Amino acid sequence: MVVINYTPNSGNTLVFTDSTYKKYSNGALVKSRTYRTVKDASYNGLIVGEDQFKTRVIYDDDTTSTKIFFQLSGHTLKFISGSFADDSGSIVTYEMK
Repeated sequence: MVVINYTPNSGNTLVFTDSTYKKYSNGALVKSRTYRTVKDASYNGLIVGEDQFKTRVIYDDDTTSTKIFFQLSGHTLKFISGSFADDSGSIVTYEMK
C-alpha cells in the first residue's frame, strides 16, 4: 500500500479551476490539462466508510485507467484508488492552502 502526504509549501501542488488542473512536483509544472468529476459509488476499498469517496475525478477524459476517487474534508483533499485487499491501493493526501 502506498500512502503519500503532501504538506503545504512542499513544492508538490495541485491547482484546480472549473475544468483544468495543474500539477507541480518539487515546484516545477509537470502537467496541465483538463479534468471532470462524476458521481460514482463503486469504490469498495475495505478501509473507508460507506459514505466516503463517492465522487471520482477523470483526468484528460481518460475513462479507461484506474478509477481515482476523492474526498474533501476541511482543508484536506484525499485521492484514493486501487484495491487495498491485494496491496495495490493508494492514498494521496494534500493540505489545502
